[in-house]
Amino acid sequence: MNGKRNLTRQDEYAQWVVASHKSLLEVMAEFPSAKPPLGVFLASVGPRLQPRCYSIESSPKMAPSRIHVTSTLVYEKTPTWRIHKGVCSTWIKKAVPLEESCDCCWTPIFVRQSNFRLPTDTKLPIVMIDPRTGLAHFRGFLQV
Repeated sequence: MNGKRNLTRQDEYAQWVVASHKSLLEVMAEFPSAKPPLGVFLASVGPRLQPRCYSIESSPKMAPSRIHVTSTLVYEKTPTWRIHKGVCSTWIKKAVPLEESCDCCWTPIFVRQSNFRLPTDTKLPIVMIDPRTGLAHFRGFLQV
């Protein structure tokens, strides 16, 4: 091999595209015959979706192996009469539980630790205020 490594296609891709941080537009300029699907093209030129943070609204004492969240479905008309659907809330609406279908979709979920704790004295009154979706965020406290 004369001291040279035999590169595989994956190695070539990693070296030419990934290591040099080439964009899809740069690759297409180099290979004008390439015709990526529209979705691949748009995904490469648009901003990446940011993670969505939701409050866990179930008590681990009531549902130790599940997490319950409440989401408002984003579905509204824009000033140009186009229907705008929220990416995450629409996905949640269409999601099918594993128990109902083997073809369910999945998504990574990351749970962040919270430092919030209710007072240990259960007779101590507390005031709960939630400016977002009403009483849903207090469900876990009521389930204890």
